[in-house]
Amino acid sequence: MRSEVGKINIKVSILSTSSFIICLISGIPLAFHYQSQNPLLSVLNIEVNIAFGGFFRNLHYLSAQLTLLFMTLHLFDSIYKGLFKLKRLLSWGVLVLTYPLLLFITFTGYLLRADEMGDFAGTIAENMFLEIPFIGAYLQALLLAKSQVGLTKVYLWHLILSFLVTLGLFIWHIKPKVIFRWENLFYFLWIIPIGVFWKFPLIPFEGEKARGPWFFIGAQQLLKFLSPSLVFFLLLLPVLLLLSYAFLPKYAKILSFFLITYIIIYSMFSIWFFFD
Repeated sequence: MRSEVGKINIKVSILSTSSFIICLISGIPLAFHYQSQNPLLSVLNIEVNIAFGGFFRNLHYLSAQLTLLFMTLHLFDSIYKGLFKLKRLLSWGVLVLTYPLLLFITFTGYLLRADEMGDFAGTIAENMFLEIPFIGAYLQALLLAKSQVGLTKVYLWHLILSFLVTLGLFIWHIKPKVIFRWENLFYFLWIIPIGVFWKFPLIPFEGEKARGPWFFIGAQQLLKFLSPSLVFFLLLLPVLLLLSYAFLPKYAKILSFFLITYIIIYSMFSIWFFFD
């Protein structure tokens, strides 16, 4: 029974990892042609003038979203089946800390599109950081600095964190020999046809509500009622709960109750955004 549970968890892990690998590979040609000094023009140049540029951009965007989705399923699967008890503390910690890093990498990728939606989301994030007492200005200058240096620092973090997440996953959490098997080859190929036919255009917010990426919408709605510092803490809360499973395994049910309650409330605020 345990072996079957492990196999299912490995399959979800393979899906998230293969999506991440495809995201990295598709991001390489984009990185060669992207210019943070002229972001919007470089994105348009990639789509119009670079061979297969639109395909790589679509594939990069799609695989990034799927990486987050499958990573979420991998975490919930590990919690539901109690697999966090079988993992080493370092392995579980790397998996949990990878999740917020992936969220931030995806968020920076959203900003690098440099369309009106991305610009608006970056402005919200900067203002939220600046309202945090004591450390807010340092976080804004360290992580974004969009109003000072444009998207240069955002682009650097996008590259650096992608490299660090790759090292963390393949050194401390995933065995490459589990991923790179012939029977797992289709996991790497099934996304590619979708990248050919499914387009992800640049989006202006004329006539609609300006918003950030899907996982940031709940925070946008919460900012209408709570202080930015409190919203920032609420965004970190699930990470603290996930880390607590390794240190407080006896209280896993209580932690799961708080985690599920958090997800339900955050999802309700996300949906409320579209009807407000």
